[in-house]
Amino acid sequence: MSVTSEPVEPVEPVEPGEPGEPSGTEGASETGEAKSVDTAVRAEHGPPPIVGRVTEHDQARDALVVLGLTALAVVASTVTADGVVPLHVDGDLIAHPTVATLGGCLGVAAVTPALVRIDVAQRRLPNVLVGVVAVAWVASIVLSLAQGDVVPAVRSLGFVVVTALAGVAVALAGGMGMGDVKLGAVLTGLVSPWGGIAALGLWGLAGASGVAWALIRTVRFRLRRAQSRVESTSVVADVPFGPCLLGAYWAVVVGRPVLAALVDGSTPS
Repeated sequence: MSVTSEPVEPVEPVEPGEPGEPSGTEGASETGEAKSVDTAVRAEHGPPPIVGRVTEHDQARDALVVLGLTALAVVASTVTADGVVPLHVDGDLIAHPTVATLGGCLGVAAVTPALVRIDVAQRRLPNVLVGVVAVAWVASIVLSLAQGDVVPAVRSLGFVVVTALAGVAVALAGGMGMGDVKLGAVLTGLVSPWGGIAALGLWGLAGASGVAWALIRTVRFRLRRAQSRVESTSVVADVPFGPCLLGAYWAVVVGRPVLAALVDGSTPS
C-alpha cells in the first residue's frame, strides 16, 4: 500500500459481522484469487451445467425421443419368443397377452428424456417423474391380475420390495441416491415378470455403464488438469445413475424375446 501526502478522509471501521466491500489492493487480491479458483474449476470439470431452463430445442428433442421410445415399446411388446402377437383393436385389448408390458413401457417412455436431462444436470430424479413410472408399474400389475396372470404380478411385487430394501441399505452406506433406489426398484418390477434373468440383466447393464461412465470422466478430468497445469486434490463428481438405469431398461426391453427364450416355461406378459 502506497503512502501519499494528500489528506485522507477517515474511514469508518467495519464491525465484525457487518457486510463490507473490499477495496484497493486487498479487494483486487481477493477478486484475483476468486477468478483463479473459478478458472481452475472450469479447467477441471468444464463449465457448470445450465439448469432450470428448457429451450424449444430441448422440448422438440424430448418429443422425438418419446415418440421413438413409444414406437420401440409397441414393437417390443408385440414380439415374444413364440413370434409376433399383433394388437387387435377390434378385440378385447385388456385381454391381450402383451398389454401389461406395453403399459409399463409407455409410462417409462413418457419420462425418460426428462429424467435423463435433469439427472445429468442436477444429480436428482424428481419424485413426480419417478411417480409416473411407478403408476405405469402399478397399471401393469393390475392388467396382469385382470388377465389371471397372478405369478408374474406376485413376482414383480416381490422383486420391487427386495430391490427397494437392498437399495436403501446401499443408499445409507453412501453408494446410491434415494432417487436411484426408487427408480431402480420400479424398473426392476417392470422387467421381473420376464424372469429373474431380466432383473439381473437390468442391474448388470446399469452397473457396467455406470463404471464405464466414471472411468471416462476420470480420464477426462486428469487430461484437463494436466493441460491446465493446475494442482488440485478435488475428485471427479459423482456419476448420475438414473440414465444408466433407464438405458439398461430399454436394452432389456429390446432383448425381451431373447430373455423369454432363455427362461424355461415362461412367456412374457
